[in-house]
Amino acid sequence: MRKVPLHDPDRCAEIFREHGFNRSPTAIVVRSKRLDIARRYRATFSATSAAKLLGVDATNFCMKCLSGEVRAVKRKTNRLPQQGGDPWSVTREDLRSYVLNNLERIDIRKVDKFAFVDLLINSTPPMG
Repeated sequence: MRKVPLHDPDRCAEIFREHGFNRSPTAIVVRSKRLDIARRYRATFSATSAAKLLGVDATNFCMKCLSGEVRAVKRKTNRLPQQGGDPWSVTREDLRSYVLNNLERIDIRKVDKFAFVDLLINSTPPMG
């Protein structure tokens, strides 16, 4: 499932059918959610996913993005203000530099340990 374009469930269903698996687009979406496989943009972290990785509150992390403590930019999407507007986009390097510069603020007991170590050790995002 990690090798198909999960952001397009209809195309995924076609690919699965080509390989002999009859799966509906809905079944693919449900399964990807259960496996916690991201279906979205993966080049950068959203503020919510970065907060989850660091074990902090997403609202407070967004405030740090607004204040400039964390270098982040808004993604250009079609989201309405009622939907929360455009999400923040934090590059791997910027999140890593924030962590290294503010290590005393990070509660190691609350971080997603595997993703946190991967962030600190690897400069490129993991595949899949």
